[in-house]
Amino acid sequence: MTMFDDRLKAELSKFQHDMEFAFRVRLRRNRLFALKVAEQLGLTGDAALDYAKAVVMADFSQVGDDPVLRKVEDDLRKRGGEVDVVGLERELAKMKEEAEEQVMTE
Repeated sequence: MTMFDDRLKAELSKFQHDMEFAFRVRLRRNRLFALKVAEQLGLTGDAALDYAKAVVMADFSQVGDDPVLRKVEDDLRKRGGEVDVVGLERELAKMKEEAEEQVMTE
């Protein structure tokens, strides 16, 4: 193996690790966010966990945070009252930081 091949292999390995890490963080972030929203919706126990699964699955429908935010917005609106979209985006960002810390310590 040449030095170039070694370097390529190392870069590919790092890329794979980074992508797996980002995926795990995204899933954890969505779950944490959904559980927080579930509290606002009055869901507890299995209902809250089921809601978290539904939010996580919404993320697979399209690229980006829009599907998650749209689902949560719709659910909160159905419950009634105003929805602070900017606040939801901030909470999602906060949950990302928390998720990164949790995934790093696993």
